Amino acid sequence: LVFKEFVVAKFGSQTWSKVLRKCSCDDEDSVIEMRQYEDSLTLQIIGAGIEVTGVSFDGGVELFGRFFVGYLAQQGWVAMLTSMGSNFREFVQNLNEMHHILERDFRSSIFPFFSTSEDESGNLLLSYTSRRFLPSLVRGILGELAAVLFKVKAEFVELSTDKISRVTWSVKFSQLAVAGELEETPKPQRCFGWFQLHEALTSMCRGLPGVEALTCCSANTAEVEAITEVVAVSLTLPQTAMKREEDRDVESEASPQRSRSFLQSPMHRSSPGEEVQAGNALTSVTMIRHQYGIEPTRHLADWLSVLDLDHRLELAEALIRAVPASKVSCQWYELGGLAITQTSFWDPQLRLSDFYSWSDCWRHEGEERSATSTSTSEGPFHFVSHSWWPPQDWHQIMGERCFYADIKAAELCIAAKDLCAEYLHDASRWEEARFWIDKCCIRQGDQEFMSLSIQLIEEFLQLCDGMVVLFSWSYLTRLWCVYEWACFLVFHEPENLVICIDSFYRDSTEDKFLDAVRSFSVDGCQCTDPSDWKILEKKIDEYYGCRENFERFLRVSVIAITARSLAARGARSKLGLTKWVKLAQDLGFEELAKALSVADPSAWRKAALDGEVKMIAQDFQTAIKAQNDIWFAENVAPILAAERRRAVQQKVYQKMQVHRRTVQRALTEHSLKRRLTIGPRLSDSVRSMKSHASVAAEHSPA
Repeated sequence: LVFKEFVVAKFGSQTWSKVLRKCSCDDEDSVIEMRQYEDSLTLQIIGAGIEVTGVSFDGGVELFGRFFVGYLAQQGWVAMLTSMGSNFREFVQNLNEMHHILERDFRSSIFPFFSTSEDESGNLLLSYTSRRFLPSLVRGILGELAAVLFKVKAEFVELSTDKISRVTWSVKFSQLAVAGELEETPKPQRCFGWFQLHEALTSMCRGLPGVEALTCCSANTAEVEAITEVVAVSLTLPQTAMKREEDRDVESEASPQRSRSFLQSPMHRSSPGEEVQAGNALTSVTMIRHQYGIEPTRHLADWLSVLDLDHRLELAEALIRAVPASKVSCQWYELGGLAITQTSFWDPQLRLSDFYSWSDCWRHEGEERSATSTSTSEGPFHFVSHSWWPPQDWHQIMGERCFYADIKAAELCIAAKDLCAEYLHDASRWEEARFWIDKCCIRQGDQEFMSLSIQLIEEFLQLCDGMVVLFSWSYLTRLWCVYEWACFLVFHEPENLVICIDSFYRDSTEDKFLDAVRSFSVDGCQCTDPSDWKILEKKIDEYYGCRENFERFLRVSVIAITARSLAARGARSKLGLTKWVKLAQDLGFEELAKALSVADPSAWRKAALDGEVKMIAQDFQTAIKAQNDIWFAENVAPILAAERRRAVQQKVYQKMQVHRRTVQRALTEHSLKRRLTIGPRLSDSVRSMKSHASVAAEHSPA
């Protein structure tokens, strides 16, 4: 299908008809589905296309790469492409980060490797490595992206190549003249994921004669440019994607046009004052007072303050709600169009009572659910911790066309896939993941109900399977965020805390993350409501005894869990863990620094590529993650456990252990048995496999 659109766009429909006749193909429908075809058919069509058009293989592949950029834009991938850098040099430097995100999103796909450096003159050096070696394709794609996204002309001068799997270019670029405004392109009739397009693309060239020895030379470049001047139509990207909210203020994420579209969404099905009924769930102050016989004149905060742990937990179970991942997250190619509802949800100024109707009560098995309920008892349920507002320097660092709300919606979708791969062994069921997010799980506009729910945050944290953190470099400046982090780790194990950092963490932001940890202090944190300061300070003193204990535990845990996330990139990022090891040493965490140094992402990736963990991992990405989890559990988790015992007050720690057992008992007594339906975690399976292998090795002959 992609190749047909390429031939028709560049050479005309008559040329495509000639290609079909050359292949003796009478039924066009049999060869234009978006799927991977047998190599023989692919070779036949590509060969016919080259023969009919009269171009060389290198020239045709590069021209197709240029066309492919426009095709990706029509399928909705502009948001991801523009989020990867504010200029072409930064975009190229972030290619590996982008491909890691894609590998997490499309878990069976294996993308090429890129590395960058500079020569003595400051020119950009780009190395491309791939088992499917198509340098002409890469040159065409990057050249077109440079022109369309950044208005520069990129010239690739080959410096070295082994003609099999690796080539290095010197990349020089100059500014192009801007010829007016971008034209609106028609919306696509079909929408395909990147994985489908990637598979179709690589399928086209797999097994072609001379692919292994494909080279990039100036003659081929000149040929392609000549062809482009004659037959190529200038590429235009969707204006809405390129110019979307250019003058939006960082401190005001709301957009009137965006909000109007959002309010027309079919998800808004209840009026602001409507009470959502869901079995025996408590969804209003009136229902709570009636359920527990509380006098109308008594403040709920006073009543809650005298409840014991069991009754607080009982109340939390009745109040806690969950929103399906499909309502608050979306895939990258849906941004800017199909996912207006999901991205608008993350607008910090958009707080509507209607959001409450998006979530369902966290129901017990066997109890009646509401007719509109879409949640499932099997999906993982995680608390989401995040800062509603972007860092003040967001657009300055990430670029004017990269939006905080978009990144959060897309990152949470990938997290949902990771969680469902871990809990359900099927990432495609990501919509079954559920989250606790204050905006839609606490009724907005009812101050007494909101205040009561906020005081039960600890119980909500305990009742969730884990916590997902949308981790920007300003996260550690928000007092509620760091409190949720530290509080969660009192009740849960660190392996249940997942941070979404991939789209935030790159070369231009790495030092900001490091500085945020190095300079962290409670006094430096901000809180929207000044009255919350007293509540949080009291909790810190109660749990940790003093700020020094709290700050030390926060630093140690952030370094450890951030390193786990970065190591999961499987050696794709050049940034690695080096600076985080150095930070741990600088802060006096020598044992942690040694544990981080043990990580070997390159070996994990090689083992996954070689299929050494294939028997227990259903896809490539899960195979890397399972090995990462083993390293973390064996080397880092014990350090965090010791730090927790050191930091948390002894009496509080003992009380929390009792409280944790109470929660587990409550989960069992009320038949909340999601974990029993999930099966063993993949990291446990990998560890068991390694143990059996070690035993076999010990008993085998020398």
